[in-house]
Amino acid sequence: MIAPDLAELIGQITSTPVGTVTGRVRALRAGRALTLGGRGRFGVAEMASADASTLLLATVADHPYGSDPAANVRRVRSIPLRDKTVIVEKFADELAFTRTATFGAALDALIEDMRSGAWARFENALPSPVNLGVRIDFENLDAGILLSRERSTWGAGDWFFRDDAPHTQRIFRHTMIRGSVFQELAEALGPPT
Repeated sequence: MIAPDLAELIGQITSTPVGTVTGRVRALRAGRALTLGGRGRFGVAEMASADASTLLLATVADHPYGSDPAANVRRVRSIPLRDKTVIVEKFADELAFTRTATFGAALDALIEDMRSGAWARFENALPSPVNLGVRIDFENLDAGILLSRERSTWGAGDWFFRDDAPHTQRIFRHTMIRGSVFQELAEALGPPT
């Protein structure tokens, strides 16, 4: 998958005009936050899981006027893991995203888990489906990856990412992304090579 195809898919998923997403691609490439291809006819770069999660974040974030989307996304991607809560010991340990240190690395690994089939094996081993949600507060650099099982409190986990800076905002605006978005991205990117 190349950048224009990824921009079109993310535009469809997020109900964002493709021109807006393409503008984010340009800004991210200028800031070296997306994979760059070489020159010429065969210099087109294939997009990786990190490119998909980066462009998704750049698309769903509100960027203050005049700010650099690449710098904004780098800030969010670098949010460190602060806490992990699992109801059952070793729940989801087989998934790579549970072993990452930053929010960006967790999103990349989550997409890779889906691309490699690890997510499907994890989900199929459970007696009921898993709900996956990703929560992001861009202003306060606070995020979470939340797993819960339908009709059950057994086997749920939350991974919390937050920086240590003091926050003065009194109103918080969270962006929630459903797990199906990551599934669509993983399917479009195809199996890892």
